[in-house]
Amino acid sequence: MAGISQLANPGRTSRGILGIDDPSAELVVHELGFANLSLGVVALFAAFVPGWGLLGAVPGALYLGLAGVRHIAKRGKNAEETVATWTDLLVFVGVALGVVGLLLAN
Repeated sequence: MAGISQLANPGRTSRGILGIDDPSAELVVHELGFANLSLGVVALFAAFVPGWGLLGAVPGALYLGLAGVRHIAKRGKNAEETVATWTDLLVFVGVALGVVGLLLAN
């Protein structure tokens, strides 16, 4: 969802979450949107393609976990960034638990 939102409305992320009121920041947000969308598509395919479980889960979990930790470290977050923080961390925990489950099942 984040990738689609960042591609459709990059200003929401650049101004609302990052606090950057510069239209040129939207180019970087587009790149972020492509990364989020790509990781999400791979993760969706991984659910249906045998052998892709870890391939789809690990990069996305690392990405979201690192982004969540980075959000935690930032002081003075607005409401949108607080939501992004918790969303990143909750998805990270869920996917990490799924990866552990896959590893234990094998």
